[in-house]
Amino acid sequence: MKLLMLVVVGWLWHGQACAAMEPPAKSEMMEVTGGGFTLDVGAGDIAYHYALSLHLEASQYTLLYMTATFENPSNPSTPLVEEMKVPGSSQQIQLESNLVTGLQNGKHYKVQVELYSDEARTHLVDELTQIITFAMNMPMLQEIQDGLKVPGQTSAGSVLQKDIIRTIRAMQHAYAPDCRYEIVDTRAAGVEENSVLEEWAIRSCEQEVVYPIKLTPVATGGTNFTISTPQAYVKNPEAKKAEVFLTNDGKWKVKKPESEETGSK
Repeated sequence: MKLLMLVVVGWLWHGQACAAMEPPAKSEMMEVTGGGFTLDVGAGDIAYHYALSLHLEASQYTLLYMTATFENPSNPSTPLVEEMKVPGSSQQIQLESNLVTGLQNGKHYKVQVELYSDEARTHLVDELTQIITFAMNMPMLQEIQDGLKVPGQTSAGSVLQKDIIRTIRAMQHAYAPDCRYEIVDTRAAGVEENSVLEEWAIRSCEQEVVYPIKLTPVATGGTNFTISTPQAYVKNPEAKKAEVFLTNDGKWKVKKPESEETGSK
């Protein structure tokens, strides 16, 4: 489920503006009619995406090549880029970025849109820059967070669930970056020595993908978890892949030649 949360250039969420209005940008051929961030809670956790609505004026060009560059808060040197072909006729265009992380409340972020007349994008015919403010309604966000529940019968507690969800999100972004997904079920899959085995099923690009998960209690308290690569993403089932550990300080470490991601809580 995706909710429009932040509105700064003319959009409203539940009838209320959630941020100060920013002047809508306008160029010779384009005009911003709405913009902000979308709030996506479909994966059992909260994710954000840039969203921008543009009106494109009719032009002499039959076909135009658009490039939208979104500021990347977590890595400013690597912006988020979306490219598309658009007819030169008058129309409304909706732009949305991939997942955005590292947003800071009250900070301004830049979106640049360029139009080219050639596919190689060497002949620039128009451009505009829109500033979007990330303005979070904290009480409303907390209410949404409190209402998030992972479906099914997982034995993981709420804190461990969040760690598993974040790891699945990272794996999904690596395996299927162009597919939106949501967790649709969690179920028991047996016992292995002192570990509990579970399957977390997601729906991604109209197919079900199952993540095998092993939960292992540790003597010092807490639970280690291991997430294996879903069979849907294993091109060669016989191949050995790297084992990726999520350490307590939030860093990833790689050990070959396994095919699982692990963490602990």
